[in-house]
Amino acid sequence: MKIHFSLVASFALLSLSLGACSKENPESTELTATSLAERMAYQEKNIVRLPDGTVVRFILNASKEVVMESGGPGAAPSHVSLGGYAAGKPTAARCGENDGIAVFVQGGDGAIWVKQIQDGVISDWISGGGGLATNDELQTTQTSQNGVRITVRGGDGKVYENHYDKYAGFSGWVALPGQ
Repeated sequence: MKIHFSLVASFALLSLSLGACSKENPESTELTATSLAERMAYQEKNIVRLPDGTVVRFILNASKEVVMESGGPGAAPSHVSLGGYAAGKPTAARCGENDGIAVFVQGGDGAIWVKQIQDGVISDWISGGGGLATNDELQTTQTSQNGVRITVRGGDGKVYENHYDKYAGFSGWVALPGQ
């Protein structure tokens, strides 16, 4: 019983230190009554921890622009607008050498867009196309040092997959078989 309580208490402290947000209001940095499971599910998709201990979180502001928040050991928190217009919540994954991050979002046009952040340099938004018209959140999985697999359910109910490579870009959307 003590171990379970310690784990829950440790996660609660971690949530407070990261400025955990609720699934219903990801713009908020205030803790709400949102369940621990919902908070964990959202954090897994929009937070990346870098090797130096820096924590990077991606949220939407009131104008539906993607905002990058970061902070780490001995560093003041920073907030940087990445611009764009998002129709869905951002999802991030490690991609590239050392501190590389790729942040993905469904744009207002229905396409999936990516912005690459590497060594403090932020790329322009790159379209992965699609126009999948989905309300589901994107799922990302790092597949190699420079690659990320993006999976999403399209408006037609099928599951689609695309691969993003830092150097080669997007491979193209493919409907997964068996649907």
